[in-house]
Amino acid sequence: MTNYNPPTENLTKFNPALFEDNFTTNEVDTKIKNLETNKMNSTSNLYIETGNKTSTELSGVITFAQPYATAPAVFAQVESSSSTLVQVIHIAQITTTTFLFRCMEADGSSIANVSTPFDYMIIGELA
Repeated sequence: MTNYNPPTENLTKFNPALFEDNFTTNEVDTKIKNLETNKMNSTSNLYIETGNKTSTELSGVITFAQPYATAPAVFAQVESSSSTLVQVIHIAQITTTTFLFRCMEADGSSIANVSTPFDYMIIGELA
């Protein structure tokens, strides 16, 4: 919001007056309704891509739908797990077109490669 005024004092309780803007309820509703899913436009050609790895590979390569100008930021999260152990997705060697992944599970002091589905999000500037 271009009219947003951030608080200028330390708050000990919520004071809605510090967050006032000039938008009417209809303007806010219109802005929310016009948002596009899975897309973010900016003057710098910023692009967000999301995906899901569901195969049984322990590690591999994910190829982006479109090349980026520079290596983008990549975030990954285990989709769901019935395991009581910690599962993580290791992301490495991010380039303008791909990244490598490895699925791992930690059990105390040992770490093992496992196959687990995960979701990922890529944020960067398109080439």
